Amino acid sequence: MKTFITAVSILLIISGCRKDVETHSTETQGSEYVPPTVTINGSVAGAVTDEQGLPAAGITVVSGDHITTTDDHGFFMFRDIPLDVAGAFIKVDHPQYWHASRNVYPRHNAMHYTHLTLMDKMVRGQFSAAEGGEAALSDDVSLQFEQGAVVDESGAPYSGDVIVHARTLPSDPPGSAAMMPGSMRGIDKDNKSRALRSFGMAAVEISSPSGQPLQPATDVPARLSFLLSSETAGQAPAQSKLMYFDEASGYWREASTAVREGNHYIAEVEHFSWWGFFDEYEEVELSGAVVSESGAPTAGVAVNISGPNGIINSIFTDTDGNFLSGVPAGLPLNIQVLNACNATIFSNDIGALSADTDLGEIEVVEQDFTAVTLSGNIVNCDGEAVAANNVIVCYDQGCVQIPVESGGAFGQTFGVCGNPELTIFFFDPATGEALTLTEPSASEIDLGEVELCDSPAETFISLTVQGNTTFYPFPQYLTTLQGTHRVRAQDSQYNISVTWPVPETGTFTNEQVEFKYLEYIQESGQLQGFQAGCFTNECENFTVTITEFGAAGGGFVEGTYEGVLDYTAGFEGIFPNTVITGSFKVPI
Repeated sequence: MKTFITAVSILLIISGCRKDVETHSTETQGSEYVPPTVTINGSVAGAVTDEQGLPAAGITVVSGDHITTTDDHGFFMFRDIPLDVAGAFIKVDHPQYWHASRNVYPRHNAMHYTHLTLMDKMVRGQFSAAEGGEAALSDDVSLQFEQGAVVDESGAPYSGDVIVHARTLPSDPPGSAAMMPGSMRGIDKDNKSRALRSFGMAAVEISSPSGQPLQPATDVPARLSFLLSSETAGQAPAQSKLMYFDEASGYWREASTAVREGNHYIAEVEHFSWWGFFDEYEEVELSGAVVSESGAPTAGVAVNISGPNGIINSIFTDTDGNFLSGVPAGLPLNIQVLNACNATIFSNDIGALSADTDLGEIEVVEQDFTAVTLSGNIVNCDGEAVAANNVIVCYDQGCVQIPVESGGAFGQTFGVCGNPELTIFFFDPATGEALTLTEPSASEIDLGEVELCDSPAETFISLTVQGNTTFYPFPQYLTTLQGTHRVRAQDSQYNISVTWPVPETGTFTNEQVEFKYLEYIQESGQLQGFQAGCFTNECENFTVTITEFGAAGGGFVEGTYEGVLDYTAGFEGIFPNTVITGSFKVPI
């Protein structure tokens, strides 16, 4: 048995007057160059929706080594994690949808916002691998294969029917920037970072009828034909850079050249993913801050930066109303600010830039748009300050998360469309007290003292270590690929889960159970990581007791757990034979 707890100091060193947490690295992913990175501490909150704008719940979101899951509102948050100053890469991969990702340009210790739109994968064509030929996937994209030019994942020849999924994004429609992967930044063949201007993109995947992934045969590329939009056709050059999107690093990477034939770009592609047709430029930074008519910083509003043939980047203001984006130097640009109703509340031509440019404060006119300033102070039954988790505010268009200071105070300005009702969630991790308030939207909402008192959360997971108890909110119940059952609570700061074998009450131990715990705590300028766990037959000192297992769609699973866990080699003697106990109540 090798049950373990380890304590890890994450190497985040506070340095300089900016107090930035910096890491510099140059590396390769496989044979692909990855630019050096400089990281700072920051937070990212956002929403994941489908193309109809409906929340996507239970979707896994990744930023570097950090993973979280969207809640019932499609909302997620990464709190106090390292973010690449050149663009923090936030991504979602789900088999039902095309890869979705955004780059967020962070500031030290700021809360940033983003929005990812999931696009359904739909069958757009079919052909015989043995016969080859052309598959017209839509009016604007087609593929042509030679006979026997398809292989499976192992590289073995494939001769059956081929199912083709495809999606195109012209450069000019306003919604394209929200759905494209990453941002307009790429790596050329000389391993230089470049700003990009798009003439259109296409996502393609091929598979067998049973779903087996397929690719073009080595040295026998497929021919991709892409129709330029009427707006883009007048500006597209005779040749463009052909680039594919690297879903690991978040960069577009130059592959070869696409040649224009009439109003089509023709290119040969050796694998399938997102492909794009681009011009490339030197990159400069464009920054500024959005404020309301009253001068208050406005968080979470969209800022669209456009070139001559469409949007180059779509970003969101951070907690203090600031925005930052890389843009192509020498290309005439326009900036628009959109409110929560997706209406333009500011627009201005800013011309071609030759150097980093700060636009200063941009005052926006509020049209069918309410800039809400929500504030208050959280206290317990004795009137003492509560340093709760962030306050979560949800409404028709999504959610925002407001940081709570150590003294219990919170406050932030954010934008809503019209005058929706606000649902406000409070939670105290030290006591498990929870509170939900509803308020009509208004320009100023001062909640005064919000009392978390005698109102335990209905659902939670708790953990007690050495007499200290922590409660974790918004837990989830799920079944695993192995057919076991699990309760879990997680965000970017913590991850705790308990697993047992069957959907019924009882007591389980040894190889029947698993326990995992990970938490990051900021102490003395460093981010300390603590983890514990036991897995299957390593859990003879760990017991899970299920006291209730209700029906799906309204019932709860309730239980307790307890065990004795030891530190691994090298950590014995710090807290050996640590007693872990806890309980949970989670909706099914």
